[in-house]
Amino acid sequence: MGFFSKTLDKLKGALRRTAVVLNTDVRTLFVPGRQIDEKWLAELEEKFLLADMGVKNVERVIGEIRERWRLGKIKNAGEAEQIVRDQILEILTRVPA
Repeated sequence: MGFFSKTLDKLKGALRRTAVVLNTDVRTLFVPGRQIDEKWLAELEEKFLLADMGVKNVERVIGEIRERWRLGKIKNAGEAEQIVRDQILEILTRVPA
């Protein structure tokens, strides 16, 4: 029982840290009207990695934002925020193969 209890405590701690990063550090990047540029994308990527989202997931989310930005479909952080929400929801709800 001790092993599972310690493992569960570690998992809870990791999830708390992830929640803190996503709810504070990442949210500070979504200032209304802030223009997207490479610096902003790098900051967002760093915050997601600190939140333990996983390299593949971070690449997916940042790649989607970068692609839409380069195509001129989005210009500011507010528009990117919805993409982040959609991508994270998709990641969390997909069924593993």
